[in-house]
Amino acid sequence: MIRSRKTLVICMVLACALSTRDVDAQLLFPKRSPNSDTTVRIFPKYVSKYDLMTDVDLLHCRYLGSLTEGNRVEDWPVVGKLASLGVRAFNAKTVADMLNQRFPIRDQAAFADIQKTVDECAGILEIDAPHVFIDPTAELNAYVTGVKAPYYMVINQRLYSLYKDKPEEFRFIVGHELGHLKCNHIRAHVVAHVFLNAILGDDAEHGFKEKYIAPFLVYELLYWHRASELSCDRAGLLCVGASDKNPEHAQKVAEQALTRLLHGTHNDVDVDKYLEVVTDFEVNEPFVAVIRKLQGISKTHPFVPERLRQLRQWAQRGNYKTLLTRVAEKPVQRKLVIRSISIKGLPDTDYGFGKSTKCDPIVVASYADREYKSGAFTNDSNPSLGNLAWEFDFTENGRLILEVLDYDTTTGNELVGAGLLQFAVNESKTEGELRLDVQQQSTEVNLPAIEVSYEVK
Repeated sequence: MIRSRKTLVICMVLACALSTRDVDAQLLFPKRSPNSDTTVRIFPKYVSKYDLMTDVDLLHCRYLGSLTEGNRVEDWPVVGKLASLGVRAFNAKTVADMLNQRFPIRDQAAFADIQKTVDECAGILEIDAPHVFIDPTAELNAYVTGVKAPYYMVINQRLYSLYKDKPEEFRFIVGHELGHLKCNHIRAHVVAHVFLNAILGDDAEHGFKEKYIAPFLVYELLYWHRASELSCDRAGLLCVGASDKNPEHAQKVAEQALTRLLHGTHNDVDVDKYLEVVTDFEVNEPFVAVIRKLQGISKTHPFVPERLRQLRQWAQRGNYKTLLTRVAEKPVQRKLVIRSISIKGLPDTDYGFGKSTKCDPIVVASYADREYKSGAFTNDSNPSLGNLAWEFDFTENGRLILEVLDYDTTTGNELVGAGLLQFAVNESKTEGELRLDVQQQSTEVNLPAIEVSYEVK
C-alpha cells in the first residue's frame, strides 16, 4: 500500500544516523603579461543553492524541509509530531555544549587565519558566517551545527593542525561545511542525529545496528545524506577559487584536501595513481567492489574515491566553469511561467487485498521556494493541465520538482511519484520521467512521461 509522504519522512528521520557548454578559456583565464608573477583567484559573483545541489539532494530536501519549517524550534512540525516521545531539539543545549567543551575563536588573534578564511568563504557563498569553535579532541573532523541562526562551525584541533600549512586546502574544508548552510541541509542533519541517538542509542554506527538495521530503515535518507555531501564538495571547490594561470589548480587543491582526510599526513600524494589502485581492485576483484558498496549503504558520507570522481566530473563537465563566468553582478530577475503540464502513463493505485483503481491525480509544482497545486482529476492515468500561468522567479540551474499525489479524502493524499525538470532561457518545452521509487521500491519498468511547456521572460 502506498504510504503517505508525512508518515514516511517522519519514520526516516526517526531511524536515521542522522553538459553544461564549454566556456571560452580566454574568458575564464585571460591572457596576462609574460612578466607577471601575480596569480589572480576567480570567484563567481553570485551563487545559489541550486548551483551546488545534486538532483538527489534537491529532491530529498523537498521532503525533509516541510518538517523543519519556521524560525522557532518548538513550532517545527516534526517536533510537534514527536512530542509524545519526549524528544526535543533545543538550540540552547548546542550553545551550552560549545561553551563548556570547545573554544570560541572570535576576536582571538591566535586564530585570525581561521576567522578570515570562514568570513571570506561565507562571502563567496553569500551567507552569514557562523560562530567558530575549536574542539580539542583528536578526531579528524569539522562540522556545522545548530537548529537556527546563528549557526556554529566546529573545527577539531587535529584537522586544523593538519591543514594549517595548507591554506588553500583548508578553504576547501571550510567551504564544504559552509555548503551545508548554503543548501539548507543543517536542520535536517541535526534533527536526524538527535532522533537517531534518542532511539537507537550512541552505538548506532557500530555493530549489528549499523550492519542490519540502518541500511533497511533509512536507506533513502542516508542516500540523500551522501548526495548532500557531494553538493557541499562543490561549494568547497568554489571557495578555493580558480587560478587564472592554471585552470585545474582548484580541482587539484580540492583533491589533495580530500585524500589528506584518508592518509592524515602533510605529504602531497598522486591522486591519479590512488584512483588507479582503487579502480583496479573494483574491476579485477568483483567481491571487493560489492562489499565496498554494501559498506557504503549505511554511511552518511560517500567514500573518498567516489567524492573525487564526482567532483572531477562536475569540475570538468558540469556547470563549474559556467559559474566562474559570473564576473558581473546578478542580472535582472527573470520570470519562469509554466503554461501547460502533461503526464502520461500513471500506474493504478494499489489499495491492498488485490484491489486497485485508477489514480485520482493532483499535480504539484515546486520551484525556487514557491509552489502551485492543481485540483484533483478523477480516474485519470494521463492528466493534462493547460492554460496555466504558474509564475516563479527564474533561477540559473534551478529545477522544478513535479509531484503527483493520489487524492484520498479518507487517509490523506498519497505520493505517487516525483520528477525533476530543468529549463533553458531560449527554449519553450522540457521533458522528463516521473520517478515512482521516491518513497518506496517500485517494480514499474515504464515510467510515466512528463512534458511541460513554459516561457522565460
